[in-house]
Amino acid sequence: MIIKPRVLIFLLPAFLLPTLLQVYSRSVFSEETKIKHIENIELKSLRRCQPLDIVVFKKRIYLTNPAGASRRRGVLIYDYITEDISAIRRTKFSWPSRLAINPLDNGGVYVVDSQQSCVKVFDLKGNFLFKFGSPGSGRGEFRQPQGITINRRRKWIYIADLGNSRVQVFDLEGNYLFEFGGFFRPQSITVDNEGKVYVVEPLTCAIKIYDATGTKLVRKFGDTLLFSRPEGIAVDSQMNIYVVDTVQNNIQVFNSRGIPLYLLGKSGNANGEFNSPNGIFIDDKDKVYIADTNNQRVQIFEIVK
Repeated sequence: MIIKPRVLIFLLPAFLLPTLLQVYSRSVFSEETKIKHIENIELKSLRRCQPLDIVVFKKRIYLTNPAGASRRRGVLIYDYITEDISAIRRTKFSWPSRLAINPLDNGGVYVVDSQQSCVKVFDLKGNFLFKFGSPGSGRGEFRQPQGITINRRRKWIYIADLGNSRVQVFDLEGNYLFEFGGFFRPQSITVDNEGKVYVVEPLTCAIKIYDATGTKLVRKFGDTLLFSRPEGIAVDSQMNIYVVDTVQNNIQVFNSRGIPLYLLGKSGNANGEFNSPNGIFIDDKDKVYIADTNNQRVQIFEIVK
């Protein structure tokens, strides 16, 4: 009798499952890692700093820090030139989960406050501009919103409304436009250069790809053998898809069809190792930035072409 992997996982003791899943996950990646470590930005000197999400804009790194002490909770800003660290905390956050930056019109920092079920918007210097959203299930209302991303061509904001199992879409002023469903507690979200929308469901270990309007499911991939808990997601200039698995402590890379290419990382604190990583950002030059949450740092890589 041949025992399939899906059946085998139910026959093993629970403490062996994470190891089995990581071995299986690594076995399906055929190519060698094509990501080279460049540098780390250490944040251990900041009390209770655990960076969750990350965006890079105009030589600054923006990080959400939901678990920090009250004076650090919010958004941390690391300046590449001066190496100074400042924070957006003028408006109190309860749980700043994810963020996005509008690259148009001199920018704007959009921060999702998951516990307050709203989005708070600041200028690049940290001055509060406005907020939108409130608790509920109606149009423009949220229940524990999480991921956020911006389609720069259409000037649309996509927000993963976890508790309502949907994605809501707004204009840059926070006005409700439309929504689409077909999800189970979606968490992270991103948009590629063509406008396709990528949504992560951590509990089902699925990656779902839609067209810009959410009317067509372009592709779906992922399962509980491949992922343990997918979190952050990003797409490079070649349309390769990068998924951060916060339990397996790695970054899994797929081509545009969802076929595994290679992976990076394992548990640890050396270069290229991770401790519960979450956010990921890929800039226009294909540099990869990872919020290495429990190692209290940002790791930076470059894609070897």
